Amino acid sequence: MTLATRPKPTFPGYPLFEEAVHLIHQRWENRDSFAVAVAETLKALFGIRTVYIGSTYIKSGIRQPLFNDLVAELEPLMVRSLEAKIKQCSAAFVQPGDKLAKPPHSWDQGNPYAVLSRSFLLGGKLGALIPVWHCGVLVDIFTELPDETDSDLVPDLFDRLIPHLEIACSRVWMQSQALSLDAIFDRLQNKGLTAREAEVVMWVLQGKTNPEIAAIMGVGLQTIKNHLANVYPKLGVENRSSVFALLVGGSWSK
Repeated sequence: MTLATRPKPTFPGYPLFEEAVHLIHQRWENRDSFAVAVAETLKALFGIRTVYIGSTYIKSGIRQPLFNDLVAELEPLMVRSLEAKIKQCSAAFVQPGDKLAKPPHSWDQGNPYAVLSRSFLLGGKLGALIPVWHCGVLVDIFTELPDETDSDLVPDLFDRLIPHLEIACSRVWMQSQALSLDAIFDRLQNKGLTAREAEVVMWVLQGKTNPEIAAIMGVGLQTIKNHLANVYPKLGVENRSSVFALLVGGSWSK
């Protein structure tokens, strides 16, 4: 019997906790498969239907949904609360000189970021922002609160999972470092792209169309076209397909 087919967990026994931890720590081949596995694990563990997982690259502020889009489900006030929390947590990454702080040896041994990874409520959703130091990324993992259980006990179980989620996130992001947002963003700027041009490219890599990028960035469609017209010669390509092949296909030497 798999975790997903086990009976709904009862509290405070947490009979599925150890199995959930085991699944979270498996070596997933990429972020998407990891996000799906974590989402399905949390659904079974808490007896819920919806999980939201995303990541925010702190240098650009770009948030990438990995499993369901939390922002699309939140009221505007809650969106602003999440953005404020991300900004607050992002500030803890940066030291003078804009260098990332070195992580401690262990999550529970004087970790200055541990307070950032503790669960908090966002409307009717429980979650946490989990720092991945070496990539400058905040991973957000949120769940719906179960309907028919003692909600006071759910945060305790979620908090017990967070150190395991943090370790697993760090491993998964390190495995995919060659394709990570932070590596690509840095390389784009090294090629002479402005921050706004680099942001446009990041959205192109996430499959967004020009009108979608214009709406996301709050600018006109022609502005996006102008940015791309400037980007192509800087990267030595002719179209958006070539941009994707260059940056993700492995043909761009470091």
